[in-house]
Amino acid sequence: LASPGRLDDCLYAIQQEQRQGAVAAFFLQEHNLHPSTDGATVRKAGARYGLLWLAGYKLASDPRTKGHGTAIVIPYDSIELKQGESRHEAIRRIQATRQAAKGGRATTAVTLVGGRTTRLTAAYAPTGTEITSRPDFFKMKLAPYVTPSTVLGIDANCVPDPVLDVNRPAVESEYDNRGALELNDLVDSRHLIDVAREQLGLDRFYTAHHAVAAGITEGGPEGARARLDGFWRSVSQAARFSPVQRSPWDVWLGTWSLDHNPAYLAFDAISRIASPYQ
Repeated sequence: LASPGRLDDCLYAIQQEQRQGAVAAFFLQEHNLHPSTDGATVRKAGARYGLLWLAGYKLASDPRTKGHGTAIVIPYDSIELKQGESRHEAIRRIQATRQAAKGGRATTAVTLVGGRTTRLTAAYAPTGTEITSRPDFFKMKLAPYVTPSTVLGIDANCVPDPVLDVNRPAVESEYDNRGALELNDLVDSRHLIDVAREQLGLDRFYTAHHAVAAGITEGGPEGARARLDGFWRSVSQAARFSPVQRSPWDVWLGTWSLDHNPAYLAFDAISRIASPYQ
């Protein structure tokens, strides 16, 4: 995205995708996101494309990081407002929740999705010369940004199931899947589900590919094709039967608020007098 015009192409593509059908958020993992361009990108995304740009970058003072960046892009049309809140206020509310891991390998923010408070997290796991740090990345660096109410979009650089998710017929060496167990433990501990696998069942699935040895290998890109990224979300089906939902009046009015839900108000009142933090 650092190449001339590439960022505009990306933002334009997101805008067009949103016009075809509402999307709550987009997750980006990119080698060349630079903090020096953040202000300009935020302004361009908002003014020209109607998008909220939230990104994590390399720290200029940290020579150990490699500049990998992540971003969450939320279309303005998908931002849900609290009661009495303007769009500008909602944008400021979401921006205030943005956090990023050192080096930019994870970015997170909190917003409303379907009226429920949801944490969005974009992540980019180490690979190449940093591959040995991948298990610790999932256990130590990513874990604080993943909760049971998280939607996680990640370029994991490893796969949940090598049998279903890797296709390397021309490569004899074993696929280096380090970190897969740690990522699986994290996902399971937060009770998240793999959205793609839930939809596909046991169908084989590849969403990214790299040509081994610069593409000069038997089978070409097909020989190196593997599923390297993933998408997880919280198990929202259980929420269908939750007493904490919008009232019929709010549904009819199109209001994404729980301020009139008796169960929510009761829990809120109890938490104010019996909070575990008090």
